[in-house]
Amino acid sequence: MGRSTRITYRLPCAVIVISGTMRRTLDKDRDPRKTIGDMRPEMVSKTVLVRHQADDGSGQTVTIKGGWFLQYTSSFSFQEDGRLTQASSETTGAGTELISAGATLAGTALAAARVTFGPDDERTAAKQRKDVYKREYEDVADERTALAGEQTRLRRKLRDLETKLIDNPGDSAVLRPQLQALRETQRLLDERIAVLDAHYAAWLAGRVTTVDDQFELVVKLADLPATAEEADKKFEGSALSDTSPGGAPASLGELWTRYGLAVLARWERPREASDRTVTPDPCDLVTREAEPVTISVVEHVSGQLVVTSRSRHLVADARSPLRVYRLERSWFGRRSLALSFSENGYLSGVDAEGAASLGEAAKALAGAPAAVASGVDSFTKVQGGLTSARQAGLAAEVSRVKSQVELHQQEILAAGVNVTAGDAARLERLKQLKEILDAQAAIKDVDPALVTAAKDAAGADLAWYSAPEQKPAAE
Repeated sequence: MGRSTRITYRLPCAVIVISGTMRRTLDKDRDPRKTIGDMRPEMVSKTVLVRHQADDGSGQTVTIKGGWFLQYTSSFSFQEDGRLTQASSETTGAGTELISAGATLAGTALAAARVTFGPDDERTAAKQRKDVYKREYEDVADERTALAGEQTRLRRKLRDLETKLIDNPGDSAVLRPQLQALRETQRLLDERIAVLDAHYAAWLAGRVTTVDDQFELVVKLADLPATAEEADKKFEGSALSDTSPGGAPASLGELWTRYGLAVLARWERPREASDRTVTPDPCDLVTREAEPVTISVVEHVSGQLVVTSRSRHLVADARSPLRVYRLERSWFGRRSLALSFSENGYLSGVDAEGAASLGEAAKALAGAPAAVASGVDSFTKVQGGLTSARQAGLAAEVSRVKSQVELHQQEILAAGVNVTAGDAARLERLKQLKEILDAQAAIKDVDPALVTAAKDAAGADLAWYSAPEQKPAAE
């Protein structure tokens, strides 16, 4: 009975991850009738990166067939999320490539716009704050007012004393000690005022409430626009056109129309308009081919489009090209296929090796008389008998081809500069045939092919070859 093994895996898929911090700020003195929920959030930081992960909708299976007449040596290695990877590579999970990180310009600009008041408004807000502070901390406020008056008088005295010292340098012995005493008084006064100002600053901080919210958008590459103009059309609005309070962005459209930030993708090759699909054979291994793309982060600041980051990446998604590789083996041939993958799960190398299919041996076996087949105990004995019968002929042909290669090499050396391109080509073809026959002779467990089978497998490349005529034996 035959046996088979089913391997389940997932195709790689790159996505864009946009995360950041949204901050709501409520100043009780500027907005006394509002709550923190009424304030428009501002983006104070953001991070944009490419994340390579397994495609949730790309479950694939491949069947490795086994049985009496089939032999396989298969090795599969996976990432934690099901992506294929090199057997010798280190498993790293979902890889990421940073595109942009830091404080967002759009959020900074919005924050600056909200805290900027005209002179009259600012004076009114400052007076309101001081009146409230004085009611809550009357003694501290009175002391600060008194010290401010003393500070003004002290500065006037210092200015007058410095003027006298300049005008009457001969009185420096009297004036310098007075000047030093006033400066020490000024130092002590400044230290006390700094303590009171710190108390006022701490009180002001308590008047302002801030709430931070974190957000993260995981976006398909196919959903990214290529230009800012395309973003306006795709998201049905220009940058910063939505002024509603709202909350953290829940989509690319909100990120663009409310906060003026967009991630653009410019592909270097034409792309399909829909997802690529394939119906593979059970023995087929399906891979995705990575494609180059340039990712840009743009932000609007004061009505100007600013590119804050641009980088190039190799990525794949549901619209990337698919490659299908057959994992199979014929009864009388040898084929090996090794696929290597990058740590992100993208196909990075294909190593294929094979020998002739030994068609003649298969034909001979299939046409064996029934009496012969019934006279042995098993197919293995039939195969072994045919192998033994033909091994001598193969060895003789290998020896004959080797002799022709050596003879032709000597003829080319003797011809020197008169050698022709046809002579060189024939030598290379003889070397190729020799390598094929050597490979067949090395196969011990499978029936080797004769020269005619090698010709059929190689096609026109070896159609030119025929065994040299044998000289008649001397009488």
